[in-house]
Amino acid sequence: MGIIKASNEHVNTSGIYERYLEVDGHKYSHILNPKTGYPFENDIASITLLISGKDKTNGDGLSTMIYAMGTKKGYEYVEKLKNVEAVFVDKDNKVYITPGLKDKFQLSDKKTFEVGNVTNLK
Repeated sequence: MGIIKASNEHVNTSGIYERYLEVDGHKYSHILNPKTGYPFENDIASITLLISGKDKTNGDGLSTMIYAMGTKKGYEYVEKLKNVEAVFVDKDNKVYITPGLKDKFQLSDKKTFEVGNVTNLK
């Protein structure tokens, strides 16, 4: 889907692209909402974080937490974090890249995915 050029940074991804349950053509995430006990229902297919700086150990928990927020709120949250950038892929195969990754990310599958306009986030 894409390539991130990284050095001395931690990369972590959460999403439904590999681990999910499919029932009647609908994919249910393996990431459960602790309030309901049911899978999260949102527009994110995956979120990849690039974490730099001293504290790189919380990537898995952070990517799961941001996944739970959905694309728009998650994107806005990442923009407020220091040393964290993100690539969001929604279920319509739109890719949203935070500003700090513009020069580090390359979309490699342009037939399936396209870079979305951040102002159109839901």
